[in-house]
Amino acid sequence: MTLPPPPRRPGLAVACLIHAAVFAVVAVVGPAVPSSWFALTLWPLVALHVALALLAVLPREPLRTHLWGVVSIYSLAWLLGLSVVIANSAVYIAEIYGGLGQAVAGALACIWGLVVLFTLPIAAWGLTVARPTWLWQRRVALATSALAVLGLLASCSLRSTGSLRPIAASASGPFEQAAAELARAHAGTPTGQSPRSLLQAAPLRCAQPLAQGLSVLVFARDLQGQPFSTCLQTSGQASLIRELESLLRERVSPSAPVKLDLVTGTQELPRLHPLLDAMTLRPALDGVCLKDRCFAPWQLVALDAFTSNHPMDSMRDASFGVSLPLIAGALGGDADATLTRIATTSWVIDQHALHTLVRGRPSDAKLDDAGIERAVAAAGRHIIAAERPNGTFRYTLDPFDGRTEERMVSMRRQAGTVFALCELLPREQIAEPAARALGLLASYEQHHGDLRMLGERQDIAEIGPSALPLISFTACRDAVGPRYDALIAGMTRFLLTLQRDNGAFYPEFDFATGKPRGEFESLYAGGQAMLGLILAEQIVRDHPGPQWPDAKALHDGIERGMRYYGNDYWPRALRSLFYLEENWHCLAARAALRSHRHDDYERFCLDYAHFKTRWILGSEASPEHVGGYSMSDIFPPHAAVTAGFGEVMSAAIEIEHARGMDLGADQAILRSALSWLIRQQWTPETCFACGANGEALGGFSEHLGSPKIRIDYVQHAMAALGHGKQALALR
Repeated sequence: MTLPPPPRRPGLAVACLIHAAVFAVVAVVGPAVPSSWFALTLWPLVALHVALALLAVLPREPLRTHLWGVVSIYSLAWLLGLSVVIANSAVYIAEIYGGLGQAVAGALACIWGLVVLFTLPIAAWGLTVARPTWLWQRRVALATSALAVLGLLASCSLRSTGSLRPIAASASGPFEQAAAELARAHAGTPTGQSPRSLLQAAPLRCAQPLAQGLSVLVFARDLQGQPFSTCLQTSGQASLIRELESLLRERVSPSAPVKLDLVTGTQELPRLHPLLDAMTLRPALDGVCLKDRCFAPWQLVALDAFTSNHPMDSMRDASFGVSLPLIAGALGGDADATLTRIATTSWVIDQHALHTLVRGRPSDAKLDDAGIERAVAAAGRHIIAAERPNGTFRYTLDPFDGRTEERMVSMRRQAGTVFALCELLPREQIAEPAARALGLLASYEQHHGDLRMLGERQDIAEIGPSALPLISFTACRDAVGPRYDALIAGMTRFLLTLQRDNGAFYPEFDFATGKPRGEFESLYAGGQAMLGLILAEQIVRDHPGPQWPDAKALHDGIERGMRYYGNDYWPRALRSLFYLEENWHCLAARAALRSHRHDDYERFCLDYAHFKTRWILGSEASPEHVGGYSMSDIFPPHAAVTAGFGEVMSAAIEIEHARGMDLGADQAILRSALSWLIRQQWTPETCFACGANGEALGGFSEHLGSPKIRIDYVQHAMAALGHGKQALALR
């Protein structure tokens, strides 16, 4: 006996339209190629839900019943196929990333759970309603076809899983020992000189597949000074060493470094989903081959391949991971060509020594006073060399090809960079570059009565272009003298004018009315304004004179700001959950130790610093990532963000020392962060493929997989190391 046809179902129509809207949004803006299997199978699901929604409000019961059965079968088939793909993807990611792959598997499980909520309930509901004879008698073919599609999807996915072979480890110890002996006989670039670049953008060719025998990828310069690459392949360690020795003796220039990548394993890359494919190559650790053509890991970094994937058409500036079609094209193949991942152990021969590199960086670096001083000095030289004759600083530098980007003057970036120089380098070294940089800032001076501010607009003056420059003018006063005292005084009055009654700051000043305005606070500006006022108060105290603002008004303004930011600004209930970027408040609280202490303001900094420690990678991460600031080991830690943590924790430790607190735990985590950070600096050993003029030396790239050096990355790293050295010396 069949059940009577269901009545009209407006509830079903609403549910189907909601499901269709969600699936459509995912198909349009989700991280998938429009022609991918994911998008192509998702659009029919959208259409089926829309059609069922229309029939749900029409008196077409038999047709609605049949369509509901189709929707149910298709939804379940799509869900099961997606489940197989997600499961296999989780296994693969866990395989190449180790224990941290479990975190990705957990995230994929959460995504899968959301998909289940949007498919299984409505499909089960439909099967309950549409279980009359059509499903088992007249439409068996439809169910069989759906299962066939499911089987095809599952078999394709399982086929990819079956092709995943564990990377076979190769004993690199004997090779390393022999290569070290050869390195001592091979002359390299003397310390202090820029290396002769080994940059080669073209893939190298190997005579046989890298999975057979032993292979080492060699990048060097020949006796005429021309860069070349070759693939040495033998069946044993001894013969491989003999070939390398012969190559170094007969063909390689003794005045340039030599890069060696010993292949330790291969693995065919599956194509899973564009978002997951982006993670199939580990940044700066994996290379890739297409038949006999290969890119070494460092070449992929030089090509910026690890930031080439743009998963969302709606956000073209957002990049994440690799784009396998682009890499395949660079290797001379089709977009869907089958690629092979290669893992290598990496060294560079330079200065008569063999240096082990992991992800292009030293495998270890001693964090001692001498090492930090060298790193700070090198960063300082990098920044000073990046200053242009007009006082601006180069914005970005590609360390490999030497391309630079010169942007319009950013007063915040300009001020932050010169602030780091004046804080950490000797006066005689920075007097001239600081004067040029400050002179450029001063050229943007504007007036309104006795108020002075920096900017270009004629209607308003924003707080940001004046708050951070005030910090640099006050910090550099010892180096450049009192020439900017009038500007310092006027900018101090300007910030006090922008201060609200509760201690916060208005975002802008209206020239027409002569009053501050704005409902919200500008990000970063509150902490920068507090630091600028604190440093100005110290100058007023140490160099009294009639040109300065009233000392009591300045003191009261600082007190009012400290009270607000230490109490009302960030609710205490949120302090154990999250913060915004409050680094400048910690720097301000540290500076105030010398002149204007406030318990609540100091506590705000300590709470914030301890919150940030949860993002420092520990022993559970890959050894080369330990100490970096990141959400997960899978995402390479960023140098600037880790440096920002170093600045904050250094300030927090100095505050803790002043408060008589135990420093041990925080100094340990700061030491870990600085140990990671100091390894990221470009040195002659790691700069074997940098531009020949050596501009990159002393700089810091965004992360291990992104080579671009930005001047503010260098500034923050320099500040973290310089202040970190002082914080670690406290007892």
